[in-house]
Amino acid sequence: MPVKLILSAILGLLLTVSSPLTVTAEVISPKLQSVLDRTPSESISVIISLTTDETPVMLAKRLGPRQRSEIVRELTSVSEKNGRPLNQFLSQRNLTSARPLWLVNAMALTVSPELLAELATLSYVEAITLDEEVQLPSHRDADTSSAEWNIGRTGAPLLWQRSYDGRGITIAILDSGVNIEHPDLAGRWRGDAGDWFDPYNGSTEPYDFGGYHGTGVASVALGGHHSGSTIGMAPGASLIAAKLFRDDGTGNLSYIIEALQWVLSPGGNPERAPAVINNSWGFDDEAGNCLSSFGSGSSIYHLRTAIQTIKAAGIFVVSAAGNNGPDAATSVSPANYPESFSVGATWPDNTIAGFSSRGPSACPEDFTYPDLVAPGIAIKVAASGSGDTTSYQQVSGTSFSAPHVTGAAALLLSAANSLGLTLGVTEIDLALKYSATDLGPPGADDAYGFGLLNVANALNLIENKVLPDIAGNTPPSAPRTIIPTADTIFSTTDTITLAWEEATDQDGDELYYVVVVADNPYLNSPLDIGTYGFATTFVGLSLFGIARSRRPGKLIVTMFIPFLLVWLISCGGGGSGSNDSPQTTAYDFSQTIGPLNAGTYYWKVVVNDGRGGVSESAVVRFKVMSSSAP
Repeated sequence: MPVKLILSAILGLLLTVSSPLTVTAEVISPKLQSVLDRTPSESISVIISLTTDETPVMLAKRLGPRQRSEIVRELTSVSEKNGRPLNQFLSQRNLTSARPLWLVNAMALTVSPELLAELATLSYVEAITLDEEVQLPSHRDADTSSAEWNIGRTGAPLLWQRSYDGRGITIAILDSGVNIEHPDLAGRWRGDAGDWFDPYNGSTEPYDFGGYHGTGVASVALGGHHSGSTIGMAPGASLIAAKLFRDDGTGNLSYIIEALQWVLSPGGNPERAPAVINNSWGFDDEAGNCLSSFGSGSSIYHLRTAIQTIKAAGIFVVSAAGNNGPDAATSVSPANYPESFSVGATWPDNTIAGFSSRGPSACPEDFTYPDLVAPGIAIKVAASGSGDTTSYQQVSGTSFSAPHVTGAAALLLSAANSLGLTLGVTEIDLALKYSATDLGPPGADDAYGFGLLNVANALNLIENKVLPDIAGNTPPSAPRTIIPTADTIFSTTDTITLAWEEATDQDGDELYYVVVVADNPYLNSPLDIGTYGFATTFVGLSLFGIARSRRPGKLIVTMFIPFLLVWLISCGGGGSGSNDSPQTTAYDFSQTIGPLNAGTYYWKVVVNDGRGGVSESAVVRFKVMSSSAP
């Protein structure tokens, strides 16, 4: 196979200097610092990340989805241990203990700017970020035509005919709340202790408010047929819910993380965790950004850590793609995280809705955005009002497209249970993508993703064992890093070569590589800076990465560092991957970076076979020390 470099040039940024940009390694995130600069005397709500030997994501991946109880036990134990010095620090100052965010190894609290400066100097504090606010999405009103067209369009009734209706599967709706008194949701509430989570008010009974956004979302996922026609995808599934937003429609990141912790252990019982969660919300004011890195304009990188851990524990995560279309590159977090399954919206004629957010994704590891589309116009949903529990609304938005996929996942899981098959999150992901009805340009694209949801086709793939993983697709071997080795020390004047051995694939699939470099062990997604690059000899063009290889495969290079890196390009460093380069003859693959500013860095290589098989190298740490060289 010829070497292909699938890297994007960062255009329009001209170089005026050839030295690295000056960067100071800060504990306080840039966005938090900007808030402090504007309001230096006001107390502020923050999230404090703690140092740790093993990140929550690494821990969850090590234990795997079959050991969910152990994941929760270890995460809470590690969090308690790591948070003890901070709580002692607060106690000595007669301050309230911080709220533990054990899912992301962090703690939340409200502090004065003076105390914040002191906290930033503590050795066990890794980072301090703003506890950001998110707004509940507003639904779009729709006309009264074609109200039930959406459920039939997905193929769900074909599964009902075979008694696959979601029975035995629990769905968690993370939203404004839920009105379980509505007849179309009656009997679907699981009703165990801890099945409702309200981090704001501590209410013990589920409720909804305002436009009943969460109730509508839940009814698309698993609503019944009180009005004479079924309005939900998986009417036999069970429902639990968390309130992500206050009654004024605002919410905070720390409470969202607490809700995700609840997902892993409702009522303190990991065995009662849901199979699927639905996120019909996102950070729309940050459309076009990948909110998952400390140094970005946002402080939301904890959210990706939480969702990565949830998925590693075996829970399927569905997210609305956002209502920021029709412009390209309008993806939103958390939908644009690779760990989320993103869903756009279509009209009854199967054309893309103008408001549906488009790709490409702002997160470079998220190769397709949205993942697929589902009906999102004129959707009949359950609602409620004072004394009226049988009202309905007809609404539009990707908020109501996403629960079609949530319900579809529940249908597939209930069918698999009946058929004696085991479906993990990867198999669900592949089944939904490979079975989608292709729309728009042939193949996956930035409007429709893989196409329109077709759950009947997905079940056919599973039953007939033609799904790639079930049919025998073998993930590639893990690439082995060569240099730098652990704790190698470089100077701020050094150019650094990252090298690794080629992965192998038993199926002969073409392999795609992602090189991840970070200034933190979480190895989250890049900022809103250029992150892809290819070698070129154009003078005056700012380049990000020089990809060199002498073996088959595709390479994506991603620098996850909170500052702009200007890559120094050597003569002959073209993108052709010629074998006569002295920096590539000893290695299967190599990537040259730097010079870098002083600090500690982490790197790994991820390989993807394009058919759902993913492997990654071990994470390697290296250090860059200040140099006195002129």
